Amino acid sequence: MEITSVISLSESAMTKGKRRLLAICHLPPPVHGASVIGEAVASSQLLRSEFDYLVIPIRMNPNFKGLQRFALGKVWASIALFAQAILTLINRRPDAVYVSISISGYALWRDLILTTIFRFARVPRIYHLHMRGVRERYERSAVFRIVYPLLFSGADVIHLSQRLFSDVECVVPAQKFYVVANGVGAGNDTHQRAISTPESGRKAPVVVFLSNLFIDKGPLDLLEASKRIASDGIPHELVFAGAGTDQSVVDQLTSASADQSQPSIKWLGPVYSDGKAVLLRSADIFVFPSYYHFECQPLVVIEAMAYGLSIIASDLAAIPDLIRHETDGLLIEPRNVDELTSALRRLLADEELRQRLGKSARQRYIDNFTIQKFENRLVAVLSKLCK
Repeated sequence: MEITSVISLSESAMTKGKRRLLAICHLPPPVHGASVIGEAVASSQLLRSEFDYLVIPIRMNPNFKGLQRFALGKVWASIALFAQAILTLINRRPDAVYVSISISGYALWRDLILTTIFRFARVPRIYHLHMRGVRERYERSAVFRIVYPLLFSGADVIHLSQRLFSDVECVVPAQKFYVVANGVGAGNDTHQRAISTPESGRKAPVVVFLSNLFIDKGPLDLLEASKRIASDGIPHELVFAGAGTDQSVVDQLTSASADQSQPSIKWLGPVYSDGKAVLLRSADIFVFPSYYHFECQPLVVIEAMAYGLSIIASDLAAIPDLIRHETDGLLIEPRNVDELTSALRRLLADEELRQRLGKSARQRYIDNFTIQKFENRLVAVLSKLCK
């Protein structure tokens, strides 16, 4: 979706009497939690029905490697973003601005300048956070103790869980903090996967890891747990899917998949839409042993819930809001390979447990974490703040 097409859609939706809301949010590529949610926000028909709705997308890099380093192109893209914001203020001044903000790196400085433009123009600011780490940076660095109060002062903040308030309470008062849990869309084929017999026609259960392959997402912990279980003679297939963002992880997965003495191990590379659906329909167990420093409420765990998979995930950040231990899945201590191995061995050995946890996870998704539930929650908060 190009910038011009987004703006033209917003203009065609303008209706007299509605509050004008400007949304500035990340869109793919690359694909990550903030950009996926940003795409849902930008295309939301519910938001368009409730507001005179304008959208300015943030697109700085086509891939993750570009996100992690400075480039001159980012400067020009940022200048263009600032110019669009100023032109919008002049031509179609919004009643409020919604911004998906960043808390580190170059993007923090870009967002500080961007939001300062609206602050000086006295436009109410609503921030949507998809990261954690504010408190840690605030406590360790004098620079952040200056920058964060400037960024957050006077803004309303939407986060993904009440559990994450402690991360921002150093700069965000409780009365300015709101919770909107994530949600994802899923096709009708998820129901078929949820009520089928997982091991029908297969020799061994399939274990899936799906995420961008940062080492902190835990793929090598899962690889080690799988090796330990295989040495005990417990059959299983292990499938890794995700962009190879960390070369050391890619090298070890490539080596493991070529080692015929190990269980069946595959690395598929990045998978999207139909490819992701095929992968999750074929799986029995989804494992997400992340200890990533920005981790909040990963969409991929919600997707696994939608497909009725039994899930092992880290007891970290807002993940316990998704998975209730022993009810919808198994929660483990981050970085604890022994605990991960024990949980995986338990699910591989007990098909009935896998079925029970998967069925509960899917129902929890339906009740709480569909894209419709997310949009309803977001519109309710934005409607309150735009008054």
